[in-house]
Amino acid sequence: MRRWDKFNYIVIDLEGTGGQEKEKEDILEVAAVPIINGVVEPDCYFHSLINPKRPIPKLPWVYIKDEDVKNSPTFDDIKSDLLDFLNGSILVGHNVNVDWKLLKRKFPTYNPIIIDTLKLSRRLYSNHQRHRLDDLIDYFKLGDLVKTTKHMKRHRALYDATITGFIFTKIIEEKEIGDINLDDLVSLCGIATREYKQDSLF
Repeated sequence: MRRWDKFNYIVIDLEGTGGQEKEKEDILEVAAVPIINGVVEPDCYFHSLINPKRPIPKLPWVYIKDEDVKNSPTFDDIKSDLLDFLNGSILVGHNVNVDWKLLKRKFPTYNPIIIDTLKLSRRLYSNHQRHRLDDLIDYFKLGDLVKTTKHMKRHRALYDATITGFIFTKIIEEKEIGDINLDDLVSLCGIATREYKQDSLF
């Protein structure tokens, strides 16, 4: 069985129009950051704002405005490039079921192995009361690790995907589970989407 870091990972984060829209929720921003050989590669990312071609709801938890996306591509414009970027990698996300719900709707035949850092934190830090992204940023003192800009800040896809990658590797480092194999990692914090064999994942 191969160690977890012998596989490629992509940390995914999506910003949407809001879960209250349910099946009508649109994607407004997507970011994907690779982890290769167990190391976050923040300069090799995929990122795009997305124009939903309709007014964006003005809600406190929606941090992207109409003017931010007016010159951006639609999801159909970028979907082929995004899928090419994701294919062949294991997905990682924080509370990833939220992002997976949106992504699966766009790619109904796409069934990757998925790792949830929220689930990983809850399993390995059961004595902690909170496991939000902000709580883990504070715990690992990562606030100054990623330089913030207009589009690279908390609650935006590229920042959140990048910082989630660092949290994922920090948890593995701090808990000294670097020798864990992929099967055990999936058992610990995976989101089951399909059957797979250890030596023939893709």
